Amino acid sequence: MARFFSGFLLILTLVTGCATEKTNVGVMPAGRPVLTDAQVQRYLNSYLPVQAMASEYWGKRRYTPPNKMLPRQGTFERAISEMRAAGTLPELELLVQSHGFESFEAWKQTGQRISFAYMTLRMESRNPAGLLLKRQARTDQLAKTAERQNDLMAQQDNRNRAELKALDMMQKEAERSMLAEADAEVLRPYLPRFEQMNEEAIRRER
Repeated sequence: MARFFSGFLLILTLVTGCATEKTNVGVMPAGRPVLTDAQVQRYLNSYLPVQAMASEYWGKRRYTPPNKMLPRQGTFERAISEMRAAGTLPELELLVQSHGFESFEAWKQTGQRISFAYMTLRMESRNPAGLLLKRQARTDQLAKTAERQNDLMAQQDNRNRAELKALDMMQKEAERSMLAEADAEVLRPYLPRFEQMNEEAIRRER
């Protein structure tokens, strides 16, 4: 299990959608929600307790037959499925609520945001010049995308729908990247604590 939980936060990026809690968020100039210190602190405080509870249902108990599990379901998601099958998921809800989250879903969403922010900080430390180039390329691409979208919409041609959809996806991806960078600045002061916490999670699973 150590192999799984050593990447606990990063795995969340594969199993959750990009969203935020409904309350206590900052706002970027463009109106997009940004993580707050309070959100980061609540997540870091709850990380190890949630990991401990979920790990009880991975490898130790089995309520769901293997053939009933989704083939691409991640290890953490399987643990949650086991808790749901055992009727103990409400216990996890109560746990995250005791740490200030509205629901387990809100906890997962915050975890994804933090994982994106962490990956941004890692990229910055490994290749700061590359990150600057990426930002510039993203800015240029956003400008071109907006211009192309305006042209296509002005044409009012149904055949342009596929391209408009692709451009919209590109724009949303760029916005997610910008949001991750804003979140990274919030996470930065907590980076030593985050890495120490992750090491503790690995130690507990050995």
